[in-house]
Amino acid sequence: MERREFFKLAGASAATLAIGGALFGCETELASPAETNSSGDESVVGSPQVSFEETVDVLIVGSGIAGLSAAMPPIEEKRSVLVVDKRDLLGGESYEANGLFYVSGTDIQKNAGIEKTAEDAWKERKSELEEEGSTDDLRFKQSLVMAQAEWIDHAVSVYQASFADPKDYAKGPTTESFLLPKKGIGDMDSIMSPIKEGLAGKGVSFSLGMKAVAFILDGANNPVGMRFFSSKSDSILDVRARKIVLATGGFCSNQYMINQNSPDQTTIGCLTVHSVGDGIALGATLGGQTAEMDQPALLTSDVPQVSAWGLFGPSVNVSPQGVRFAREDQAGKSATECVSQELGFWWTVFDKQLSEGILSRSVAYVSSKSAKRLVGPFDSLDDLASAMKVPADAL
Repeated sequence: MERREFFKLAGASAATLAIGGALFGCETELASPAETNSSGDESVVGSPQVSFEETVDVLIVGSGIAGLSAAMPPIEEKRSVLVVDKRDLLGGESYEANGLFYVSGTDIQKNAGIEKTAEDAWKERKSELEEEGSTDDLRFKQSLVMAQAEWIDHAVSVYQASFADPKDYAKGPTTESFLLPKKGIGDMDSIMSPIKEGLAGKGVSFSLGMKAVAFILDGANNPVGMRFFSSKSDSILDVRARKIVLATGGFCSNQYMINQNSPDQTTIGCLTVHSVGDGIALGATLGGQTAEMDQPALLTSDVPQVSAWGLFGPSVNVSPQGVRFAREDQAGKSATECVSQELGFWWTVFDKQLSEGILSRSVAYVSSKSAKRLVGPFDSLDDLASAMKVPADAL
């Protein structure tokens, strides 16, 4: 008699008609009431039986920079790898990132004459953490700082990711600790596209528009795969995998999770639109634990690229009254001060030094996308102040 395989769905969402995210059983064949009662396994009404359509060594959920990075080691070791993303865009939300890599000790920086090493960067970061009282898991945090330079070097040498020459923008200790994409802030395509093409060339498979809704567990409650659901095609994909990697992004746009962990930031704003904590919730169904969730999220503008301009070029951030209120060369400083001073919004004033330099692409993109929020250019301070509706003498 052939052995029957039983599989459960852990963390099934409403897409598979499970209720509440608890554990539910689902057999490879529909069970009769008698069989269900005797075995102790339940099935979910309307939830299709598990039927594996694909089997891979490594299944990666999320195709952003973290997901693509996770695909590198296994595919380079000739393992079969499948990357799945709930969006139709390969690359996920990473395409909307500023592309500011806070890193030291890369070959690019060394070739530009920058002497600061990853070890130096960790000493600085450790001091900051100790000052903040965040001393848990220092070894893990150190590994992140140290690994960044290695990742950059690997992405460049193996996948031809393109970064800007630090000689074009590194003018001091702060900017020497950053790497920018080839065409400046916001140019994630110069990094993401070569990596995607390189992974595909090595054999990585991709599936888009499929949202992970549940882990598939065997009879011993070990995860052996994942179920995905497409709302567009109303279809389900079951994938068997030896290893599963959740690379689904953070939770900063999920107001419920923000309210739970950082309630003072609930109404401030969101960093993301699509990464809403789905992966965190799925991981929790298998006993996964979170850490340091009470740490405040880094605040930024709803036009994030503008918030970073002051790091690499001359700009002045002024309040609605026309008064400068924060340093422009510190990431997130203006957003934090805007909230603490209850300003509501701020103006960023810039000139051709910014629009014709390393940030020209970013300025052109933002100016086009946010044209209704732009005033100018003007040849006189009075005209600029008038358009901003602020007193000229204050400005």
